[in-house]
Amino acid sequence: MSGGGGEKGSATTKTPADFLKSIRGRPVVVKLNSGVDYRGILACLDGYMNIAMEQTEEYVNGQLKNNSVHQHFKADSSRWGLALIVPCNVAVRS
Repeated sequence: MSGGGGEKGSATTKTPADFLKSIRGRPVVVKLNSGVDYRGILACLDGYMNIAMEQTEEYVNGQLKNNSVHQHFKADSSRWGLALIVPCNVAVRS
């Protein structure tokens, strides 16, 4: 059928889950409420927003502070205070 444009349930409608699936394996920045940013490759993400990253760099006030092979963020932990996950084109060190 030719589309009438804007129909509900069309194939072009994407959910937040679709977006998160599409950025898996790509470079992202995870920004925490504390002001710390983690840049790396999004390895996995579950429905509870628990995050695993690889080739991770930790930035505090824009300064590189730490490199790690793996980094995990547990969504229900007040320690992290996840603010945002942003797809990006950061150069990740191997």
